Amino acid sequence: MKSLANTTVFPTFFASSRLNWATASEDQAATFELECSQNGGQQWMTRTTVAATNQTSGAAYNYLDTSTPIGDLQYRLKQVDIDGNFEYSSIITVAGQQDEIKAWPLPTSGLLHISTPDNMEGSMASLTDLTGRTLSTFTLGSEVSTIDVAGIAPGVYVLYIKGYTARKIVVR
Repeated sequence: MKSLANTTVFPTFFASSRLNWATASEDQAATFELECSQNGGQQWMTRTTVAATNQTSGAAYNYLDTSTPIGDLQYRLKQVDIDGNFEYSSIITVAGQQDEIKAWPLPTSGLLHISTPDNMEGSMASLTDLTGRTLSTFTLGSEVSTIDVAGIAPGVYVLYIKGYTARKIVVR
């Protein structure tokens, strides 16, 4: 049996959450299954399974959930013992990640406008093809940035901001 000391969830950039939890002690613990619900706890999906360390003095764990669904989320831990018995932690709600990056018009053949949150001003962005080749690199402005894609061949491209995939862009 194990004893949870604390569990915290930190929303991070681009619809992801860093989850940290610690145990006060562990004995005969097998795994921690991190579960997520996006419909108020009616259905749960396992995001990851982490092996327990079985340290009598407890242990600290963390997981970066990088592909969280958009909207309000609930997280809980399923603590599974070696004998198959389990118990759940308290449920923690993470305020909804909203789709903060907007690009228009799509598809486009001229100017592409990109709207981002204020905290992204000055961030580097790039437009790449599907092989990862960078076609354009630029710095984001305060509210709306505009790039000219008129010289780019028709196709599907990816807009990256701060190293994260932000948007699929179609040029016609």
